Amino acid sequence: MGLLVSSLVIKYKNIENVIVGSGITGLSLAYWIYTLTGQTVLIIDQGKETRASRLNAGFLTSGSLSFYNYLISEFGVKQGKCLWNIAKKNTSNILSLIEDCSFDVDLKKAGSYSFLNYKPKHLPISFSTKNIDGLFNDYEGFYDEDEASFNPSKFNEEFQLFLIQKGIVFKQNFKVDSIDFIKKQYPSARIFDATNSSSLLNGKLK
Repeated sequence: MGLLVSSLVIKYKNIENVIVGSGITGLSLAYWIYTLTGQTVLIIDQGKETRASRLNAGFLTSGSLSFYNYLISEFGVKQGKCLWNIAKKNTSNILSLIEDCSFDVDLKKAGSYSFLNYKPKHLPISFSTKNIDGLFNDYEGFYDEDEASFNPSKFNEEFQLFLIQKGIVFKQNFKVDSIDFIKKQYPSARIFDATNSSSLLNGKLK
């Protein structure tokens, strides 16, 4: 995901959707727009050096227990669980994409155990850890089978090639002076913000 910054004229026509940022978020968004609607998509990005995706150390995870507890406390049990399940579904979708398309990304699928010395409220999956190698006898936690690790740079490259084969258009190392520039070039297109949190454009695309 990256900051969009240059002054050249975008030459691609008949684009129905413009995505700013080509990290995992931008690529995933392009994939689902194409898969569900068949519409044309243009992805614009500054380049791989600015993508937050490369900074996640390659961990594929739904989130931590503290994140789950935050969702419950902030949004209530029903909505909090719904948001947590969305995160888990996203994790599962990425893993399925890697496996179904045979992406060469150094995938290590081992799942993960989360151990803790207290029982969080409304824990989605719980189990007794007694007698597991004689450790954590007084602890509880849960196991997420979809959590894994992979090379984020390789994943991005494989995902991009996959999308290009589907007809998704990419424009990298490209700058614009303002969001209005994109809107002027593509007045009827939907514009999506997939930039990272450090981008000057983050949160400004509607």
